[in-house]
Amino acid sequence: MLGAIRFTRYSVATLAVTTVCFAGGSCVIYRIPGPDGPRVNWVLYAPPPRDGGLRFDDPTSFPPGALTPELSAHLRALLEREFPAYWGAALALTDPADTFVQPIYDLETERVAGGRLLLAGDAATVVRPHNTSGAAKALQDAAAFAAAWRRAGTWEELVDGYQAARGRAGRDLVALARRLGRAQVERTPAWASMGPQEVAAWWQGQLGGAAGIGGQALAAPPAADADAARAGGTAP
Repeated sequence: MLGAIRFTRYSVATLAVTTVCFAGGSCVIYRIPGPDGPRVNWVLYAPPPRDGGLRFDDPTSFPPGALTPELSAHLRALLEREFPAYWGAALALTDPADTFVQPIYDLETERVAGGRLLLAGDAATVVRPHNTSGAAKALQDAAAFAAAWRRAGTWEELVDGYQAARGRAGRDLVALARRLGRAQVERTPAWASMGPQEVAAWWQGQLGGAAGIGGQALAAPPAADADAARAGGTAP
């Protein structure tokens, strides 16, 4: 569920991102520019209620203003029950016309290149939004394609170079986003009982060795991926 509120009675003193954690979900709150001045944008990750009126046979989102009464009531109850009073009251100001629901999917592919075809961006891998890597991933796909183009002497070498550079990278991003999503929604810890050091240790555990969220640093493709690309398979 996503939404935006205008700066009226409430304001945010800093540009920092605020995260509200609760059993069964989390919410990220941050400032964005708006057509009539700054706004507070918020993204709530939580499983939908069974009686929320969602169309599970339709993979598209509910556009702004199309929330069902059941979902609106569920959101109000969640804000009152789980959020600090300040943020619960602030988010409750969101106009229904500025609130919408976006289903979350992911997708990984065994190969991102083969024959005369190369896949990039969301066509190659769809990553859950928890690690905020979508734009960076697409840009890195383009950079890897350009680098493979410069090194290649034939189309086959270009395909192999791109597969080696982005095959495992895309799968690793999908795996990281799955870990973060499950940890922040499906298998949430007892947030209220955790101190700063415990939260930091928990976070590092979810990263699983990754440097952080967002786009990961571009690196030379591992030898295993390069060999797999030439052989027409995938690295383990």
